[in-house]
Amino acid sequence: MYQLSIDHHGRSVTTTDHPDRDDAHRSLINYVIGADYYLRPLPTHPDTTRYELLALAEPDSRATRPHHTGHATIAPAGHEASETATYHAAVAAQRWITDHHDTWHHGSDTDPGARYPLAVLTAARAEGHCWFTAGTLWREAAQLAGVELPTAPDQHVLETLRHHALSQAGTHPSPAELAAAVHAALPTATTTDQASALTWWYALLIWGATAS
Repeated sequence: MYQLSIDHHGRSVTTTDHPDRDDAHRSLINYVIGADYYLRPLPTHPDTTRYELLALAEPDSRATRPHHTGHATIAPAGHEASETATYHAAVAAQRWITDHHDTWHHGSDTDPGARYPLAVLTAARAEGHCWFTAGTLWREAAQLAGVELPTAPDQHVLETLRHHALSQAGTHPSPAELAAAVHAALPTATTTDQASALTWWYALLIWGATAS
């Protein structure tokens, strides 16, 4: 059993079940033809197939290149759970960071409710500047994700994701783009709770890398 997941430009995720990979791929092609999109293959795990969905620029638009309009993933049933988890975690993490951004710049740890977010964002800045070991914020990321503290990923995975996060510093990825970056680096055995916590951690590092 395989699942086809289509992320509609960060607005929603549609997941359908298919008896095999070929059937899922045919369904994707039908969707792409109907929507007048194009597919660009993306790097991912051997047991999954991932694409970026591209739409041609409108005739009256100043844009000349096809623009991003979403992602599609074909993966064995069960593996898609972490794909959906990363997306929803990315939405929640970016919202939390936005809500506490002004607290970081103008708040004080004596302000009601400010001490915890200030502590988390201060640690995110330190880890985002590589002053702390990759994974220092793992426990807090899991708590913010609302999951029981899962086993920490291999240090190589943490270092790889931090390197990717630092390369995105100063950008503003959509929840779907952030989730895709995390998901592409996840080992096959990653649990849903690990995926959610890693997504929060990754979002915090992107913010922390440019915080001053």
